[in-house]
Formats: sequence, C-alpha cells, structure tokens
Amino acid sequence: MEKTAKKKTVLSKKMTVVTVAGVIFALLLIIALIANAVRLGIENKKIKTLESDILKLEQLLQDNEEELLNRKNHEYIERYAREYLDMIKRGEIVYIGR
Repeated sequence: MEKTAKKKTVLSKKMTVVTVAGVIFALLLIIALIANAVRLGIENKKIKTLESDILKLEQLLQDNEEELLNRKNHEYIERYAREYLDMIKRGEIVYIGR
C-alpha cells in the first residue's frame, strides 16, 4: 500500500504542477491579449487621426491649386496690379474719390 500511496502523491504533485503551469500560461495569454487590444485601439485612433489629416491636406491642396490657377489668369494679375501696386494703363486717368 505504501507504493500505491507514494505513486498517488507523486501523481497528485505532478497534476498540481501541470495545473498551476496551465493557469499561469492562461493568465499570460490573457494579459498579452489585453495588451494587444489596447495597442490596437491606440493604433486605430492614430489611423483615424491621420486619415482626417489627409482629408484636410487634400482639401488644402485643391484650394491652393485653384488659387494658383486663378493667379495665372490675366484678369486677376491686372486687378491685383491696379489694387495693390497702384499701376495704371497707358493714357488712363485715375480719379481718387474723397
């Protein structure tokens, strides 16, 4: 009977060690899963911010392209020269209001 009791004790100790190791492994997996979920949330937030920034920059680029096309227009250049550079055409008389 002693041998059987010793075998049961050894087997019981082995099962306890295996169970504890399994629980520790499961806890480590859960911790890793939570950490990855948190990182994923942070990265998704960064992605949304960058996508928003891209949309804003694309709109700014489009606005600047339109402004550039406008500034290449002869009428715009003439109007700008008259308003900001006080230029006049030859033979033109400028009247200044009071």
